[in-house]
Amino acid sequence: MSTPEDWNDLLQEVSDYVTPDWLKHAKDHGDQPWVRLVLLVDVQNQLLNPFATEKVAQTMADLAVERPSDQQGWELIIEKAKEKREGLVTRIFDVADNVLPPELLPLFTRAAEPARMMGGGG
Repeated sequence: MSTPEDWNDLLQEVSDYVTPDWLKHAKDHGDQPWVRLVLLVDVQNQLLNPFATEKVAQTMADLAVERPSDQQGWELIIEKAKEKREGLVTRIFDVADNVLPPELLPLFTRAAEPARMMGGGG
């Protein structure tokens, strides 16, 4: 089996957000459609939650309540990090059509869509 080109592109885009274990499975076994399905659902789910940058920036913004310009800077960091994370969620949905065979696509949609509706993405 071959690995779709979009899969390799997606790995580059999410590499800063996934564990080394996730990335190893994606690289070593990404030629298997079922592995791609499991990993797409997993990374999509991970990206629905704020990462450290957003959490730290939120804490710093809360602490800077008496320094409005500092607070505004931290809030901008939160906004940019959130936009990037949510953009990756959207990207995962966009690329799913190209990296999953038609018979697995409904499984991805069914697994990912409820979480997507709860908190993020396109």
